[in-house]
Amino acid sequence: FFFRFALNATMSGGPPPEKTKQRIRKKNKHYLSTAAVNDEKRGMWLQCRLHDAKQGRDFLHRRRKAERKAAYFAAKTGDPNQSLRVLGQACRLYRDSAHAQQVETGASLIPWDGDPRVTIDRFDARTHLSYYAEPPAHPPKLTKEQAAEETRLTFERYRWLVEADQRHVAEDEVLQKVAAEINTALKAEKALQFEMAGLTQA
Repeated sequence: FFFRFALNATMSGGPPPEKTKQRIRKKNKHYLSTAAVNDEKRGMWLQCRLHDAKQGRDFLHRRRKAERKAAYFAAKTGDPNQSLRVLGQACRLYRDSAHAQQVETGASLIPWDGDPRVTIDRFDARTHLSYYAEPPAHPPKLTKEQAAEETRLTFERYRWLVEADQRHVAEDEVLQKVAAEINTALKAEKALQFEMAGLTQA
């Protein structure tokens, strides 16, 4: 059939078979290139959809995290009576009639501040308010070991002043450095608390 078609085309003055094959190859090549472009477009469209879905999930995650954070701070900074937590434990009561009778009769009470009309429990800490011991005029003498230990503790107590004096650093700068270290430690502790609570800082 192809030979007859080619023969008829040749006899009728049509295009030769080689040109016909070239046209078929060009047409197939065009179809293949178009399919590749369409596949590339579909891939780009799919990537865009996946990116949009990821952005939506991230936005939802951030919003839920912000809601949890707001609820956490509201619980911390709200009415303290609302966040008051009362813990209790069951216990068994034992009746002690003798001790109860002693408390009721006031046998365990003693005069307070030398006034017999005012009595207070002998285990009450307020009994020591009226007692004041004068410090000794001359401190006790220390042994060699105690004196060496006291000297070492005094040096450790004022070590940062000695080091600052050796480095010719002003006392204000040292205090600012100490304050910065304290703030850094507090921030680290706060971040650890947030991490343990499953939250993030703003």
